[in-house]
Amino acid sequence: MFVTVKLSGDLAENTALSYDAINENWTTATDTTQLIGILTGKPFQDPDDNNNWYGPVTISGQSLYVRADRAIPDEGGFLHIHQGRGYVDNSSIGCGTVAPLNYGATSAVADDLILVHIR
Repeated sequence: MFVTVKLSGDLAENTALSYDAINENWTTATDTTQLIGILTGKPFQDPDDNNNWYGPVTISGQSLYVRADRAIPDEGGFLHIHQGRGYVDNSSIGCGTVAPLNYGATSAVADDLILVHIR
């Protein structure tokens, strides 16, 4: 399930987002200190609303894809966010999990799509 929310601009699909209370929109997440959502579709401009950008964002309880920030260990782990992209850091719980490497797949590196479950 997703909600359509106001975005800070024409953001790339599969980007991790958080809410910017100052500008009252969702923008690229810099870390996991706030609620995380993933942009799961193509953003669009609304001509009836000053051409503001909107897009479908999945907030939690879903398995979906996000771009990798760096190489991902084959065993997966705890999801953390850096500049809108996911990575594994098993030293703390983070905001969800990164799935282990699927049978027949190759190890994920930066810019690959990785399967995550956000909580």
